[in-house]
Amino acid sequence: MKPGPKPELQIVQNLKGNPNKGRKKTSKKTSPGIYSNNRVVIPDHLPPAAVECIEQIRSSMPPEVYCDLDTYALTCFAFAWSEHKAAVIGIGVDGHITISNQGTEAPSAWHRIAREAALVMSKYGSSLGLDPVSREQFELQKEAPSKFNGLMKDRSA
Repeated sequence: MKPGPKPELQIVQNLKGNPNKGRKKTSKKTSPGIYSNNRVVIPDHLPPAAVECIEQIRSSMPPEVYCDLDTYALTCFAFAWSEHKAAVIGIGVDGHITISNQGTEAPSAWHRIAREAALVMSKYGSSLGLDPVSREQFELQKEAPSKFNGLMKDRSA
């Protein structure tokens, strides 16, 4: 066995890169799908609106995007969605303005609930790839066009 320093981890070597040549290029695919096992669990304790939200997200995204560890972030997002939905329905029923016992007008408490839920949805939504900018970062592989496209003329015309 040769004495000397232990070699650095591969990830550290990749971050350091080659001297005077910059960082080593790595795969563009980002984390949520790298170790995916295509299993997102829907917890039993969620309200029906949250369950529908997770099912909609799961069916709308490619299967390699989420793994079982994303269940927790999806649960937080979906529960915030169900709160937001209830708040919007509450605003529709009770109105935008409430009148206190002193006779002063104030925004409905539903507005605060909807605003807080929207903030939670925004926080978790971007990390889950639920906005256009975040989805672009996934760079899921698309089928490359064939090099033979356009070589033959369409004779049906």
